[in-house]
This record gives sequence, structure tokens and C-alpha cells, in this order.
Amino acid sequence: MSGPKSSYYTVTSEQRRKLAERRHREELERKRREEQERQRREEQEHQRRKELERQRREEQERKRREEQERRRREELERQRRIELERQRREEQERQRREELERQRREELERQRREEQERQRRIELERQARIKQSDSVIDEAFADFQSPSSKLDKNFNDTDLNPLIAELKIEYKIVCDMAGEPEKLFEISQAAIQNIKAEIIRLREKIASDDEKAYINKCLDEVMSDMGYDVIGRREVTKKSGKHFKSELFSYDDGTAVNVTMADDGHIAMELCGLDEVDRTPDLSESEKLCKHMETFCEDFGEIERRLEEKGVILSNRIQRLPPSVEYAQILNVSDYELSGTVEHFNHRRRRDKTSQLLYRKN
Repeated sequence: MSGPKSSYYTVTSEQRRKLAERRHREELERKRREEQERQRREEQEHQRRKELERQRREEQERKRREEQERRRREELERQRRIELERQRREEQERQRREELERQRREELERQRREEQERQRRIELERQARIKQSDSVIDEAFADFQSPSSKLDKNFNDTDLNPLIAELKIEYKIVCDMAGEPEKLFEISQAAIQNIKAEIIRLREKIASDDEKAYINKCLDEVMSDMGYDVIGRREVTKKSGKHFKSELFSYDDGTAVNVTMADDGHIAMELCGLDEVDRTPDLSESEKLCKHMETFCEDFGEIERRLEEKGVILSNRIQRLPPSVEYAQILNVSDYELSGTVEHFNHRRRRDKTSQLLYRKN
């Protein structure tokens, strides 16, 4: 049996080469896997950053939308407050106008009641004077039943019974108020009754004149408030004794409203064209006047309403003709007393008082 043996072994160059290649391949594989792992981690990091960026952008977009929504709500709230404020102001303005209108109606009603009360007092005073006059006449006539009464004396003589003198004073007063001359009466039963009737007639005439003057005053005020200006007047007394008073109120473009009031209280309103000669309108003028009539009809209702507020009411409407070319007419202004010598009427608007009527200076 032999003892221990030692040997030195080595590999062949081929095997060494194969080992080197294998190590090389392993090293390449390791590096490849490391590179892949690095790339994977980089891709993950990239994806993470992208996700973070996306989330950041989403957060920014969300905040932007929230800000927009907040601003939109604030704008809506601001507009709502503005609208509420506007409605509040409109309501306040409406209430203010209603209050002013209420106060105006109350003032008109107060004036109407005062006018009614004034008319009532005037009527009561008139009736009291009539009763007093009846008493005076009865007493005066009783004094003149005695044989010593001077029936041949004229009523205007000064040496009369005091009651007759009082009756004379009253008669003189109502004659002055009515603008009529005194008549001469002889002292007799029939004459005293005639004086009584004459005093009553004059009182009624005075009351009627006062009423017509008030109506005319109210009409002028209403027409002026609505923009109509008086441009001419005339008074006519016909052969029958009827007296008429007319007023021309400016309207528009060579036209005017002619208001005629008779002694019996009847009032007529008509729209007509203006000229300085007597003539009839041609077809185109008639059609134009008809259109003006239609417009004036709208104002006519307002005129009646405002007159009623002043206590002037319509007691009897005789007729209200519709606008028609057959009622178109031209009025000769030379028959009127005008504010000046008329050259022409140039587009006067009834609601615009800034336009001026053109006159030729003397």
C-alpha cells in the first residue's frame, strides 16, 4: 500500500474559455437584469410622477372649477341682491306713487267736498234769501193794503215803507251781481210779485253763471295740465239771443280743439284744421284730420275723468260722434281773438310744451 499522494490538476484551455464565456454571459445577464430592473424602477417612478402630475392637475382643475363655481355663486348672489334691491326700490317707488296718488285723490275729494259744501251753503243761503224775500214781500204788501198807501208812487221812489226799501236794496244788489240794469216797478200786488220773481230769476242766473265760470275754469286747468294751450277765443250772440263762447286749444300740426260752451251749459268739443279763410278740407286733409280725431278720442276720456275729479260731472251726453272724414272741417281763425297774428301753426305737440306757436310781429 502506497502512502499519500498529491497531484496538481488544471483545466484545459477550452474548458477555461467556456468558463470565461459562461461567467461573461452571467455577468451580461446580471447587468441586463439590473438594467431591466433599473428601467422598471425608472418606469415606475415615471408612472408615479405622471400619476402625481395628473393628480396635481386634477386637483388644480378641481380647485379651478370650485373657484369658478364659487365665483358663479357669488355673482348669482350679487345679482340676486341687486335684483332684490331693485325690487325693493321699485316697491318703495310704487308705494310712494300710490301714497302720492292717494294723497292727490284725498285732496281732490276734499276739494270736491268743499266745493259741494260751498254749493250747498250757497243754495241754502239762496233759499233763505228767497224765504226772507217772500216774508218781506208779504209784509210789504200787507202795509200797502191800507187806503193810505201810495199806490201811484214808483218803486224807485225814496219815500217808501222800510220793508219796500229793503226789497229795493236786495233787487239792486242782485242786478249788480247779474250785470243787468234795474227795471222800474210800480207799487202794486202784481208788481211786487214780479219783483219777487225777478229777484229769484237773477239769483238763479248768478248761481248758473258761477257754475259755468267754475266749469270753464276747471276745463282750462285740465286742458293746460294735459298740454293743450289756449290760442284763441271768441264770443257769439245769435239773432235768437243765444250766446256762445268758444276757445281754441292747440293740438298738432295746424290743428286745434274747438271747445264751445252755450249759456244753457252744453259743451261741444271738436277737432278741426286751422286756416285764415273759409274753406272745406280736401280728401287728404280730411283723412289726416280723421287720424287726429282718433288720437284725440283717447285724450277725451282722460279729460272727462280729470273734470270729474274736480267735481264737474257729465249730466247728459247728447251725442259722441265717432271719427270720420265726413266730420272733418277747417276753421277760419280770423273769426277768433288770437294771442297774436297767426302766420302758421308748425307741428305743435299737445304733450310737448317746448314747441312754440309762430307769430308775425306787428
